[in-house]
Amino acid sequence: MKQLRIACLVCLPLFLGAQQGVAPPQLPLERPQAASLSTWLAQVKGRLPVTARLSRTVVTQGFYPNTQRLRVYTAQVAIDNRSGYPLQTGSDCFLIETSRPAAGAGATAKHPFEFTMGRIDDRLVVEDYGGAVQKLDDDDPPGEFLGLGNVHAISRSGLMKWRHGDLYRMSSVPEDWPGTVRDYGQASPGQTLRLAVKHELALIVIPERQDQAALVLPAIELRDRQRSARFRYVLLLSRIGPEDNQKKNVAWRLAESKLIALTAESLLPMAGDANLPLWQRVLAVAWAGEHAAGAAEPLLVTLATAKGKENDRLRMTALGAMGRATQPDTMPRVLAIATDASEHPFVRTHAIGALGRLGDSRATEPLLKILQGKDEPDITEAIPALGALGDKAAAEPLLALLEDARRPHYHRRAAGGALARLAGNQHIGRLTVLAKSSDLIPRLAAMRALAGIGTPEAIAVLVELSSSSENAIEALGTVDQPSALAALKARLATDTTQTSWTVVKAIAALDTPERSAALREGLASSARWLVADKIGVLRVTAAASGLPPLLKDPDAEVRSQAAQALGRLQDRTAVASLLAVLSDKESSVRAAAALALGWIGAPSAVVPVSVLLKDKEVDVRSGAAKALGFLRGPQSVDALAGVLGDDHKDVRRAAAESLGRLGDPRAVEKLIPLLEDQDVGVADQAWQALYHITGEDLGSKPDAWRKGRQT
Repeated sequence: MKQLRIACLVCLPLFLGAQQGVAPPQLPLERPQAASLSTWLAQVKGRLPVTARLSRTVVTQGFYPNTQRLRVYTAQVAIDNRSGYPLQTGSDCFLIETSRPAAGAGATAKHPFEFTMGRIDDRLVVEDYGGAVQKLDDDDPPGEFLGLGNVHAISRSGLMKWRHGDLYRMSSVPEDWPGTVRDYGQASPGQTLRLAVKHELALIVIPERQDQAALVLPAIELRDRQRSARFRYVLLLSRIGPEDNQKKNVAWRLAESKLIALTAESLLPMAGDANLPLWQRVLAVAWAGEHAAGAAEPLLVTLATAKGKENDRLRMTALGAMGRATQPDTMPRVLAIATDASEHPFVRTHAIGALGRLGDSRATEPLLKILQGKDEPDITEAIPALGALGDKAAAEPLLALLEDARRPHYHRRAAGGALARLAGNQHIGRLTVLAKSSDLIPRLAAMRALAGIGTPEAIAVLVELSSSSENAIEALGTVDQPSALAALKARLATDTTQTSWTVVKAIAALDTPERSAALREGLASSARWLVADKIGVLRVTAAASGLPPLLKDPDAEVRSQAAQALGRLQDRTAVASLLAVLSDKESSVRAAAALALGWIGAPSAVVPVSVLLKDKEVDVRSGAAKALGFLRGPQSVDALAGVLGDDHKDVRRAAAESLGRLGDPRAVEKLIPLLEDQDVGVADQAWQALYHITGEDLGSKPDAWRKGRQT
């Protein structure tokens, strides 16, 4: 049976463990002068072979207004790291689907750049996924940007990336769980980086001839001690066979893969090549701004100012990619776009935003004129642009805008953010008046501005207001000054109201060396359960010694949070204390203690945690099953296999997940029947586990797996 190397394109991967004895080949991390760019990229690509599969399910009923189709994709990708160097990759990956509309068919919409976010019903087995709706109009070339799904957009909807061994999937687990992948994943030399993702595209206009999809992988970085090289893989996939209108399920195969070096030498020719597909040029422009900003500036300006010659989407991307200007003529040329009433509104607002990032104070006066105009989208962009420029001359007009009750609330809110960078002590009096307003928007904006000023006088105003306003407490949490922390500590020590929760969150938000001591002292407050939680989430190891006594606290919530915090800190000195509370009278505490012992990885906990698999409470059995996935050993596998038939789906699912994490082949036969579990979440988790253990994808039918095993 041919092994299918799979992987996931949404999230950040995980460190797969070092492989010993692999000698780094002579792979240059920078292009040798004697080699052409294409030769060098071919050599690197040969050391990073990639495989990919993609399937698509079409749901006809719309979950968005006027939506004709909802496309749910499952992508599986693997990169073999044969480079000889550690490979690291990030989370920014997405899917683009293109099409060839039938002759005369035009995709019409209000304008070409509008998109909205939405949420998908969990009955689709995609669990809380957000999605982008992309509209087109006749100005866009056929086949470009029919659908665009971006993982960052999905993540902003609240999804987290959850590690399942070396297999990744999207899930709604808490972001602070140990093992949750945040920013980067790694693969050692000789290892395979596996990625797997489900996400969706909801399209309003669908010419029925989709013929290609592109998966854009996260940035790949190869590094040795002195040097590094960054690349992107773009995977082009073609549809296999005609679309099945009955099953509405389409499979795609990898047709071509492009490895792109994230360098000016590689990206700038792509960005300027009018013969390339529009979406490829857009990506090249965006990456050039990120990875080769100085060298890219002339091309970005040329593209942005090519009105009528370049697609407006490309011009918008060029404007959005601009950073601090290095050429004196850049700002005037961008300003001409920002003040051109005949420009597309979206292009114009992108230019206004770029003026703030260019860092040229000559833009201050034109931006202030926009502020006095009547075009609300332009004003919306001009306010933060003034804040980014940092010219103190804009403080007075922005404060006047904040004071003007006739202004839209979103303009006043943005003004508060800009004033946080620009206001000074001379504005404290007027901001104090606004901070005491009964109107929420100016009150919050003024407090934000006072926190941004950050002087003793401004902090004193916030401290005074904090006696009656939780908003002021939250504002103090953004001021990294000793006086702000002292005020919050004093409040926490005496406060017995629900407001103390806000105080704890404010202390935790501070980025000062004294924060650890403040949280340690907070373990004696009425909000100690929340303090314990923050200590664990923030990994405040200096406060760990104050947690074990809380395991005997009379409040069950405090005991539970203390146990979880000790687990997150992976404090091995707390193992004995946690073992003692496995028999706590409250089920939440027993479950938390079991999970904490799993996160710590205490071998002595295997037997006592296994006993909890027979607990009468579902949350305890589920917690114990999850914990055993972190406690490696033959006893863990046997214990977990015994609860795959538990009456509750949460226990079955947790057991399957843990067996997959353990990776023991003995579990395969036990997991196969779960592929037909009545709960789709359990069945999906069983597939994930089987794939992780075997490295094979034999589908979702038990018979296929049994036959495959025999073969």
